[in-house]
Amino acid sequence: MKVIVTGFEPFGAYKVNTSQLILNELDSNIKKVVLPVSYKKVVKIIDDLFTESPDIFLMLGLAPSSTSIKLESIALNIAHSYLPDNEGIKKTNSIFFQSSPLALRTNVDIQNIHMVLLTNKIPCVISYHAGTYLCNYSYYIALHKVYEKKINTKVLFIHVPNATETILDNPSKPSLPLEMLIKAINIILETLSKEEKYEN
Repeated sequence: MKVIVTGFEPFGAYKVNTSQLILNELDSNIKKVVLPVSYKKVVKIIDDLFTESPDIFLMLGLAPSSTSIKLESIALNIAHSYLPDNEGIKKTNSIFFQSSPLALRTNVDIQNIHMVLLTNKIPCVISYHAGTYLCNYSYYIALHKVYEKKINTKVLFIHVPNATETILDNPSKPSLPLEMLIKAINIILETLSKEEKYEN
C-alpha cells in the first residue's frame, strides 16, 4: 500500500510547524513530504505526488488556536487571506478552479475516524471549514484531482494544534503533547488502511 503524508513548513509568526514535527516521527515506509507555504509551488508538488498513485494521501497542517485535532470534512474552492504566503503572495476572494464546485468533500469515512480517535481518548472534532489559506488550498487541489480523474486515492486533511513542547515559553496557548499527536496520526493511517471504498 502506497501512503503519502504531507505537512507544512513554518509560516508567518510560527517558527515551528507541528505538522512537520509529526512527519519526522512517522514510519520510514511512509513517503513524507513537507509542503512549502507557497500558492505557486504547492500545485505542482501535489500533482507530481499523485503520479505515484497513492492509496492514501493524508495531509497535515497547523491550527494554532485549536484545542483538539480537527478532521477536515470539506475543502472550499476559494483562497482568501490577508496573510501572505512565504513568497509574499496574498490571495483574497480568489476562486482557483473557475468551473469546479464551490466545495468538495473528503472521500473517507470521517465519522468512523472520529469515533476511533475518541475511543482512544484523543481530543478531536469533525470540522466543516478548513479555512481559506494554504491548508484549504492544498486540500482542494488534492480532492479536485481525485474527483476530476476518478482516482481511488483516499484523501483527508487533518489540522493539528501546537505541540505542547513547542510553546513552553507561552504555556497559555492551546496545545496537545507531540506524542499524542503522533499516536493520533498513526491511528488514522491504520484506520484508513483498513477502510473499504467509502461512498459519501
